[in-house]
Amino acid sequence: MLLSVVVIITMFFVTYLPQAAILTLVDGPIAFVNAGMLVLSESSTLILLISKWWWIDDATIEVFDAVLVQQNQTELVAAGREIKATGSSDPLGKLGRRLAKPFGDGLMKSLARYIVLLPLNFIPVIGTIAFFILNARNVGPAHHARYFQLKGFSNTERADYVKRNQGGYVGFGLACVILNLIPIANIVFAFTHTVGAALWAVKLEGIEANRGRKAK
Repeated sequence: MLLSVVVIITMFFVTYLPQAAILTLVDGPIAFVNAGMLVLSESSTLILLISKWWWIDDATIEVFDAVLVQQNQTELVAAGREIKATGSSDPLGKLGRRLAKPFGDGLMKSLARYIVLLPLNFIPVIGTIAFFILNARNVGPAHHARYFQLKGFSNTERADYVKRNQGGYVGFGLACVILNLIPIANIVFAFTHTVGAALWAVKLEGIEANRGRKAK
């Protein structure tokens, strides 16, 4: 929470007026609103990048796997980590050592993608909308990186899978991007997004299992 407060206050103090001044040239009277949304988006990205580097990645992997185990997807989780034989009903207590190396797009790649899309905000209204949607296209699949890893997907298989479910990933990603604009709460949302992504993975596994039964 302290990290969020410090980053948001600093970003508004340092970057709000310069960005509002520039956006005034293209957005007119709505520039101050767009600049505020832009600063919140930038702050959210910076907070999440710092948090990922610091501790969130490991924590969200644990949450994702625990949700899968709780939803009777232990076999899927066992593809990426040891499962402890325990009588405990606590899914976190059943999680053992990870068998796969850390995954993800990487901090620099995520930051580079964000910076490349940033100039879209200089296009009045439509540009800002496009900025959020294009970021959502990346954010949605990123929340299933652990799922793809457990499934053993290659980069090509992952791309094909995302393409087949593009609408769902854009919708999920857009919800994540918008919720992440809420100051301070975006760290909490990092975990709720993870739970949602895990439950969605469970649903996808159920659909795949039903298709397999029908094929027989």
